[in-house]
Amino acid sequence: MAIMHANLLVDIIASGDKVARTSYRIGGFNDTKLNGKMVTEVMDVNAKLPGQVRVLKMVTRVLDQLVKAHFNGEVCIMVPTGTAPKCFQAKKLIKSKTLARDLTAPFMYDYPEWVDGIAAFAKALQRADKTMTVNFFNSKELYFMELTGNVEGLYHGQQISLVNGINEELGVGLNAWQYVNGVHTVKVETGYNGTKKYYVNRIVRTRDNGEGVSQFEQAIINAREVHAENAKHVPNIPAPKITQVAMNGYNF
Repeated sequence: MAIMHANLLVDIIASGDKVARTSYRIGGFNDTKLNGKMVTEVMDVNAKLPGQVRVLKMVTRVLDQLVKAHFNGEVCIMVPTGTAPKCFQAKKLIKSKTLARDLTAPFMYDYPEWVDGIAAFAKALQRADKTMTVNFFNSKELYFMELTGNVEGLYHGQQISLVNGINEELGVGLNAWQYVNGVHTVKVETGYNGTKKYYVNRIVRTRDNGEGVSQFEQAIINAREVHAENAKHVPNIPAPKITQVAMNGYNF
């Protein structure tokens, strides 16, 4: 899991005419004083640009900065839901000699800023891939897990039970996460094209001191802190609801 093994976490959020990135050095750096430190950078952008373009501009900037700094570890870049599929596609096709063209959908050719943004991103990613490991993570998955299967029969607010991430009676299960149990509340979101997606909250178990019970849960806690810090630096981004359960069973 990219979020668990990274030396460096970077969260990127675009809102209005601002794009912010907050980085967090987890460990493994020669300068140990920088380990555990968050650093934020805010970039001005044209608010009329598509959100994906604004985010990719910052992703490109981050990758160029890492190459210039001779970073040779593993970086996990957390991006919003609207940009994550493009980043995952780029990662899958990273060795392609026509990566920029592969990533550019037909309608995008009507918008030079989209074509240019993807071309710059593709070039930066392939350059970075030569010296470091670059992974991406959908920041929404810090707080929610997507359900798949016979989800059309679910409704917003419905409570469903999961056993190892599956409800056999309803024919639904988690898209990528296993071994999740208990009762969860369904959240239904409708996209701009009318497509619906179905989620449940990600519940993180913690010890009494607030640390994660497992390595993965600790990574989620760390990443949430980075994302929450980053959200402070762009306009109109509400603080996400964080669901955690202490070992004594109480929600807080």
